[in-house]
Amino acid sequence: MSKKIVIIVNKGNFFLSHRLNIAERAISEGYEVHLISDASKIDLEKIIRKGIKFHQVPFSRTFKNIFIEIKTLLLLFKILIRVKPQLIHNVTIKPIIYVNFVCKILHHKKIINSISGLGYIFVNKNTKNSILKFFILRLYKFFFNSKTVRVILQNVEEKNFLVRSNITHRNNLRLIPGAGVDTSKYLPPKKFVNKNIIVFAARMIKEKGAIELVQAANKLVEMNYNLKVILLGKVDNEYPTHIKESVINKWCEKSFIEWHGNVENVIPYYQKASIVCMPSYYSEGVPKALIEAASIGKPIITSDMPGCRSIVKHNFNGILVEPKNIDSLVNAIKFLLDNPKICEIYGLNGRKHAIATFDEKRIVDLTLGIYKEII
Repeated sequence: MSKKIVIIVNKGNFFLSHRLNIAERAISEGYEVHLISDASKIDLEKIIRKGIKFHQVPFSRTFKNIFIEIKTLLLLFKILIRVKPQLIHNVTIKPIIYVNFVCKILHHKKIINSISGLGYIFVNKNTKNSILKFFILRLYKFFFNSKTVRVILQNVEEKNFLVRSNITHRNNLRLIPGAGVDTSKYLPPKKFVNKNIIVFAARMIKEKGAIELVQAANKLVEMNYNLKVILLGKVDNEYPTHIKESVINKWCEKSFIEWHGNVENVIPYYQKASIVCMPSYYSEGVPKALIEAASIGKPIITSDMPGCRSIVKHNFNGILVEPKNIDSLVNAIKFLLDNPKICEIYGLNGRKHAIATFDEKRIVDLTLGIYKEII
């Protein structure tokens, strides 16, 4: 009889982009894989075609509607009682909190919690977020202190933060650098023509740095630099600090800025890019967009922040800039535009770094190793 694994992710599209490779490998190794998530009809069809047993649960981004939250908890109870999994793998904050709460009541002890960056609450410092942060850390401490619970973190800084905060014992923590990419698919272009194209690929939320990039581009154009900025990513209306579509459309009135919205395949955009830039000041795990850029052999400009500096080594495969500092960003872009040979060297270095550290086979091997460790 196959061992049952339940993966819980808040959104189906995030599962498809960041965790599908793990589920596919688990199935190939004989596990029965269930997914609990909130998925659109299109994403649901893709998930089912992969042989994954799906359970729809509404995970809202906020806590505004208590009735939706109660419904979510009751559905989680019902599904987990029925499926009786040997292992549960939670991804992102709300599934981690809700499912660990349910598991305490059901006495289910074999749990993996993947923290993909500490997120919005830990970056945006206001009274409300400080209170939420306090309670989330207390819940983490309550849930994570068990010999059969593992916590996967994506960067060393967040691992050290949990240890310093006395959230759990170091032995329960595992470091896996991101979701990985298929480096045999994300390849450098066979022929590259430099057209000073800067590509930004991320959700349109303020913390990802699109506003700073647009401001920097405006300054560079005023300096007579001929460039084009291509923005890729959807407007995340549920996110508290999303950038309004009307604002982005206003940016695009400038001839050197384009917005292509949500793009499933970023490869052709990255292959045409001279620079990939994401000056994020979000509490990232390891941004998959930057791993993809490194695999395609592009020089990267990003902020000197946890997660971002896991993929970008300063003056090796890109440039780390001061978060939210427009002048620092302008100088970095200017330097790379003025030095195409250095861009080429950074790109080659990034490709090697991606293959050695972030190839998805290595990431999946590490994750399945943790599955086998506690089942």
